[in-house]
Amino acid sequence: MFLEYVTSNFEDVWIITTRAGIEYRRYPVTNEELKDGALNDFFGCDALPKERDCADKTCTFYDVDTEYFHKDQVDVNVCSEECPEEYPWLGNPYGEA
Repeated sequence: MFLEYVTSNFEDVWIITTRAGIEYRRYPVTNEELKDGALNDFFGCDALPKERDCADKTCTFYDVDTEYFHKDQVDVNVCSEECPEEYPWLGNPYGEA
């Protein structure tokens, strides 16, 4: 609801990637210049990451214990044919054993 509110009620709010934000800081332009296409390589829809074809498999992990939470069961959607051996988390993003 927050994003819908700010993008509907304010003309100078942009939801952008980190890369676009860095480019804007390097080459600042006005809101009107952005609307006219300035920095389109970073702000335009073509600059968004392309979606991958994905099998969208659900992996279930039991007895997940991190420094932030403990869960008896966690379901994670992955874009691969095989599930990671362990629950992917900080310091082990690929879920390697």
